[in-house]
Amino acid sequence: MAQAAWAAGRPPPSSRCWRAPDVRLSEGMVAGDGKPQDNLNVGVSMGSIEAVSKAVAAGADVNKACEGSGWFPIHGAASSGSLEVLNFLVEKKANVNAMTLRHMQPIHLAAKEGDVPMLQRLVELQADVEAKNNMKKRPIHYACEACHRDVVQLLIQSSCDPLTPDRNSCSPYDYAKMAMQKDSSGGSEISDMLKKLDCAKSGGGAKQALPANAIPFQGIVVQVGEEVNKPGTWWWDPERQMATQEPRPPGHEHPNLPRQPQ
Repeated sequence: MAQAAWAAGRPPPSSRCWRAPDVRLSEGMVAGDGKPQDNLNVGVSMGSIEAVSKAVAAGADVNKACEGSGWFPIHGAASSGSLEVLNFLVEKKANVNAMTLRHMQPIHLAAKEGDVPMLQRLVELQADVEAKNNMKKRPIHYACEACHRDVVQLLIQSSCDPLTPDRNSCSPYDYAKMAMQKDSSGGSEISDMLKKLDCAKSGGGAKQALPANAIPFQGIVVQVGEEVNKPGTWWWDPERQMATQEPRPPGHEHPNLPRQPQ
């Protein structure tokens, strides 16, 4: 599919966040007809291990980001789902926790795409399951938002925090709930999974989806009820892998919360 996109003169989805190389493929051509770094980016987006290895042999840097987006080649591999290319880049010392300008890491992209084998490999390579982008959105937020049940399950099994909200005050449960309101399949299963962990709790930032026959209106929508967290009431204890209302100990360090004062 990616190769067909390039043959048609447009970049595949995985390369749209990159500074598009000035390369167009036609019958009989392969990625490798431009500068090494551009060839590397094209090869990654095509999932072509031959083109990627050729570009690296010619001097392309696997840890060089594109100027406009900050995407590294490993982001393209994670987004396009090419395990072979990702493994090759890692063998050449690519950073599995490399961040774009928006602090997106490869594990965010694998979770967003619902790519379980890619996510599993990144976890094996010690990718950070608590990676936060510039909105403090983590892989589990993306997986819940896109209703990728198996990804959510894998992240939870990998000891991620399934409770703490992002910068928009949306918890993983909020994203699952919003997906359910859009009739996305898998949302109810994710919701049930979070309920079993006592993590079916809102951060208070979820927007309510209106039914198709609803009358549009303008004004302030106030969300009330037991599901809305009060700041500091519930938190995820990573040591005990459970949601709790117990006070955090003085000086407590948490991967997704401010350090508790002494």
